[in-house]
Amino acid sequence: MKRKVWIIVIIVLLVIIGGTWGYTSFQKQHKEAQIAKQLDTIQTEVKAFNRVKSDSQKLTTLKKMVSLADHYHQKANQSTKVNKAYQLAISKAQQYFKDQNQQVLKANTIQDKSVSDATIQTKNRRLNGLLTTIKDQGTTIYTKPALKKITNQVQKTIKANQQQATEPATSSVATKQVITQ
Repeated sequence: MKRKVWIIVIIVLLVIIGGTWGYTSFQKQHKEAQIAKQLDTIQTEVKAFNRVKSDSQKLTTLKKMVSLADHYHQKANQSTKVNKAYQLAISKAQQYFKDQNQQVLKANTIQDKSVSDATIQTKNRRLNGLLTTIKDQGTTIYTKPALKKITNQVQKTIKANQQQATEPATSSVATKQVITQ
């Protein structure tokens, strides 16, 4: 009789251990499947970002990616692997826009003292367009301090360009005054 009790106890323990092991294995597989699905979603969004040509479509795709990442961050059981994948994909997409904005800023910063007023006006028009673009991109691309910094940088460049336009005129007036005296 004691032997039967021991056999039953051992069988019950084996069933409990087996059930626990099976349940944890199932949970682990389920979690890995969800992680793989989420990583596929990220890759799909990255491919969509790279595939579209216009910047407005790229920005829309990036906003969608940020929204998906925010939604994922609200989940209880997050994966660091998925969080890192979102972070990397978003930062690469943001860098695309940041690089592009820096190129526009650099291309429209006047280095040469002898440029025409028309050139200065054209460059300032482009810089004002850049300000609008940066405002549209907002915190999707930049942090609030970085957004303020780039906006100030563009505005300072516009002012410097405008001063460039008035300086030659002022110096030529002063030169004419010296010559006539």
